Amino acid sequence: MLLVLVYPEPNEIDGPDIEVPEDRNVVGIDPDCTHAWTVEQLRDPETEQYYQRSYLLGSRVILRSKPGHFYEIDPETGEILADWPETAFRFEDRTVSFAPAEVGPPEWYDGKIIFRTSDSMMYGFEPDGTKLWERETEADWHLESDGEEFGLWIEPRMGMKMEFRLDTETGKIVEQTYGAGVGEKYVDE
Repeated sequence: MLLVLVYPEPNEIDGPDIEVPEDRNVVGIDPDCTHAWTVEQLRDPETEQYYQRSYLLGSRVILRSKPGHFYEIDPETGEILADWPETAFRFEDRTVSFAPAEVGPPEWYDGKIIFRTSDSMMYGFEPDGTKLWERETEADWHLESDGEEFGLWIEPRMGMKMEFRLDTETGKIVEQTYGAGVGEKYVDE
């Protein structure tokens, strides 16, 4: 199944093959290139505009609406399985609150769910919601996975990008992989 998230655009396409409503802007396409489903409507159309981002966390498909509500959908049907506010995250059978902080984009690496929150904290969880670690970060750190390693990067005000490798089991920064020597202060010993 191919999942397609269509951003609402002011320029309309003449004669589209699939009509995609603005508030249901995620569709599933079968391997034979036919339209399989259109995602269910947002829970609160009064405050939410459209689905803004999608995340693949293992076998889970998570959507995020604008302004930030999370939805887990069934990738075979487009049915909403669960939804939760941007100040929380839903794991297998429970929801963990981080209020008043908002949860940033979740990442999946080596069977772990990792994300930052708007209060400059970073967390590592097992898929069942078991917290592995938490740590403070700088406000402008970014998470990044290249498939082989999981890391962080930051562009400090000095302008030199720095990259680091993160141990996803412990949350420790184990080495600086790129950038100026001032990044050594971030490496955990």
